[in-house]
Amino acid sequence: MDFLQAEIEKKRKQLASSAGASDEGPQPKKYFRRGDLEKERERKYLEEQAQLEKEREEKKRKRIEEAAESERKAEEARKQRAQEKYESANPEIFSITEEEVAKRLREKYQPVRLFAESDHERKVRLRALELIEERNERHRNELARILKDMGCDVDLEALKKRATELDARDAAAKAVEKQEQAVEQSMAEEDPMIDLGDIKGNPAKVYRQLHTYFRILVGEWRCAMDERPEDIQRSRQGILAAETQRQSAEFLEPFFTLLKQASLKEDMFPRVAEIAYYAQQREYMKANDAYLKLSIGNAAWPIGVTMVGIHERSARQRLHSPSGAHVLNDEATRKWLQAIKRCLTFAQTKYPPSDPSKLMG
Repeated sequence: MDFLQAEIEKKRKQLASSAGASDEGPQPKKYFRRGDLEKERERKYLEEQAQLEKEREEKKRKRIEEAAESERKAEEARKQRAQEKYESANPEIFSITEEEVAKRLREKYQPVRLFAESDHERKVRLRALELIEERNERHRNELARILKDMGCDVDLEALKKRATELDARDAAAKAVEKQEQAVEQSMAEEDPMIDLGDIKGNPAKVYRQLHTYFRILVGEWRCAMDERPEDIQRSRQGILAAETQRQSAEFLEPFFTLLKQASLKEDMFPRVAEIAYYAQQREYMKANDAYLKLSIGNAAWPIGVTMVGIHERSARQRLHSPSGAHVLNDEATRKWLQAIKRCLTFAQTKYPPSDPSKLMG
């Protein structure tokens, strides 16, 4: 019994001491979960890897900066050596005054100073122009010498005269081109709204209005393609739409030539005018009907047997009438007619009518 009583007292003292220690503060944990240990180890590993990656990036950035700095210094040294070498080889250029440089540049019809151009760069530009002139003169003399060695009697004055004639011809061609551009500009300033009464009364005016209207429509189509968002332009549908617009513009060039020359066929000119007129009025259904009459025609199509026995079938005489679909036999005509239809499709999206029933199907 004494032994049992002693053990009980011992346990009581241990419990009392543990209770007093818990009152002083939290006791350290006597065990850990395996999951907590794994998480702690993973956290330390990630922190170490992030620190190593940061150090690697910092070293890489420093290497790049050092390489760029050394390359810049090497480039500056190379330019400095080249400049000193060039100046020593051409002292007659770099020793002249700024007034002389400006005078020589004016004699060559060159600007005295370009934007942000230093004095040294201006002298280098002057020297380059003089070298080009010297090389051209040297090439002419070399050509004359070679032809003389070959037994050809060459007159340099005649060659210069021929060159002058060619320059005059080029100048005349440029003047004609400017005149054509001025005519096109005046045509573009004309009101493109078409009146169907002018088809017979004033066809020249209708030709100009057709040219202006379709030019404006093609330009608006191109601008609409350029104004699309970048992601749409890079998509497959966007690329196909841009290619369709570019192809249609190419197909319309022969059509514009015919309009400039006022040489559309007599049976095609009124239909094209009607297409443009109804498109301007936003009557796209009627414009499509005019397009179908122009491209397909309204004559009877021979299907099956057209002659049985001794009697003709009804309306057989209209199989070869002038209203047949003969315009599609020409490849160029077929292409610009297709481009006109595409322009109509764009026009009804750009300028939709107030009534949806006027839209093309």
